[in-house]
Amino acid sequence: MVTTNEISLLFNSVQKIIDHQEQLEKLKGERFNIFSVLKMERLENRTHSAFIAELLNPKGSHLKGNIFLSLFLQTISLTEYVEIDTAEVIVEFGIGERNDELKTGGRIDIFIRDKRGKSISIENKIDAGDQTAQVERYYNYNKDNNTVVYLTLDGKEASKESAGNLVAGSDYKIVSYKDDIINWLQLCLKEAADFPLLRESIKQYLNLIKKMTSSPDKQHEKEFINLLVEHYEVAAFVKNNMSKARQVVGDEIRYAVFNRLNTLLNEDEFSISIGDVIHNQYAQIWIWHKNYPNADVYFGVETFNGLGYNYKGKMFVGIFNCMGKANDFTKALLDEKGKYWYNGVDLKLDDAPINFANDELIIDIQKQTDFKDKLIDYIATIVYDFVITNKDIVLTYLKNAANNG
Repeated sequence: MVTTNEISLLFNSVQKIIDHQEQLEKLKGERFNIFSVLKMERLENRTHSAFIAELLNPKGSHLKGNIFLSLFLQTISLTEYVEIDTAEVIVEFGIGERNDELKTGGRIDIFIRDKRGKSISIENKIDAGDQTAQVERYYNYNKDNNTVVYLTLDGKEASKESAGNLVAGSDYKIVSYKDDIINWLQLCLKEAADFPLLRESIKQYLNLIKKMTSSPDKQHEKEFINLLVEHYEVAAFVKNNMSKARQVVGDEIRYAVFNRLNTLLNEDEFSISIGDVIHNQYAQIWIWHKNYPNADVYFGVETFNGLGYNYKGKMFVGIFNCMGKANDFTKALLDEKGKYWYNGVDLKLDDAPINFANDELIIDIQKQTDFKDKLIDYIATIVYDFVITNKDIVLTYLKNAANNG
């Protein structure tokens, strides 16, 4: 049985490693990062896909030809899959209108192709969840001459919803920022040694990826790994309870947003309540019109725990049709079948989706009081604006339903 003292001992030892690494970063001037300063850390397309694609592009502004592409293919074990002398790299490559039934179409984050017709389709995931049949749709494009690469921070497999019956490792390749991209960038850094601006740009991006993946530098990595091996039972115990820790933080934010909404919304008009308990699949805040406490249509914001199928764990606000069936409200929105959520709006802070499954978000909340307050204010304000903007269409339905009932 793991004791509190054993956990404290491990935490204290890890904190010393982190503190030492941060001291070295300060001495080297590596605490400054242009991507962080400009709030671009978690922008999948505008930061990560754009930067990676520019390095991969043989005609890129780095003027290093195809060396970075060659190193990338070497890193992910696709050497000679595409002909690098004729390769071109395209960001947000369109492959036709999306059709989830036929499993075709969409936009590929990074697309590499050569004149022989060979291609590599890279799906880049930072915060965004999987789309329906996403990996399947890319797999079916240029079939038999195309390799799909699924790129995530930690190298996880695509969801069943995205990949269907495709098998990771054979039907599509898994690549991680934590291992593959970091290794590739370190190789690129060596090739850019004589180009100061390029070298420092790659170094800044490399440091960003290390931060996002909580990767220690080489100097501390061995010490850290040995520490985990020595205290493996304790480390496993902590790992298995991390989701509960995230949920505690998420619930704290939920109640703070709840209190803020109680101040913003007219108490005579709206009633606000906490939804499912935080460890359930969905963790919401509900907002009703007080005159219609038993209504089947009302407002909601979820999820405060990073779980749930809707929006893949990302937070959103919308109009909730609690029966999930057609009624006059759904028909007014040209939906004859009926579903649960309508007019949903993603909640994004500094252009990054809010997702409580994201460790970086939890760390920022815990370490930065200003960020925490900003997050609470933002969520409450967006939800308030959404309710005020959409209340008339909901109220019209509720009045008509009551009169017809």
